[in-house]
Amino acid sequence: MWQHHKSKKHGVGDLQTVTLDELSKLLTKTSDTEDLRYIPLPPFDEKRESLALTRTSLKREWPILKVFGSGLAQYRSVLHAAPNVWQMEPMVYHACRGLGIPLAIGVAYSMPVTAEMARQLRPVVVVLSEAQASEFKSLLPQSARIDGTYTVIVQHLYNGAPHTFTAFDSFSMRVLELIPGFPLIYTCPTTDDHNLWHASDEYVWGKEENGAASIIPLSAEMPWFGKLILPFRLGRGSRCACGREAFAYSYA
Repeated sequence: MWQHHKSKKHGVGDLQTVTLDELSKLLTKTSDTEDLRYIPLPPFDEKRESLALTRTSLKREWPILKVFGSGLAQYRSVLHAAPNVWQMEPMVYHACRGLGIPLAIGVAYSMPVTAEMARQLRPVVVVLSEAQASEFKSLLPQSARIDGTYTVIVQHLYNGAPHTFTAFDSFSMRVLELIPGFPLIYTCPTTDDHNLWHASDEYVWGKEENGAASIIPLSAEMPWFGKLILPFRLGRGSRCACGREAFAYSYA
């Protein structure tokens, strides 16, 4: 997975290199076509007060659900209740449609309602934000979690990478995204070890001289192409239970 970005294999020698603070300006300058829709950008720059938008494919599928592999078959449906402003519903819808699993839309501003929906839909995969997860878990009895409520907790690079990730139970996985619907790293649903992360295969991953991770998007659905230096490091971890390479996360 790790490659030197000076290699000509991906034609990356002349790509623009940017930091997270500079990325939002580039993302808002993408060209307009008929087959694109708008999604909001996280506030990479803490001084930015207005909402910025970028564009991505109308048919993009959220790749995280494919990570479950054949394990997704044990669930009856996916319940998406992440904040509406993220505009992830179409991506989750296309992913569910492609995988042949029903999708239900929860109430993002009401975790009691979403928890009741999960109770009735289980076994179910529930997609939530970091802020929603604690309340949702408190409303769901332990027996309900064991009986098949699995949470996917999504976090974004708001003003830099998180220093820490809140520890939740073994019936959950963590996802760190660059922008809504574009995962960077994620924990594996096949293991309870939340200290090991998989890196998304939608990027060529590299390592800078200071140890920081960097990426070059491979997906044509990414609204920007260039090298981005990330504010975290990925060190060598152990082989995951799923057989894929896993990495240890640390703040750069």
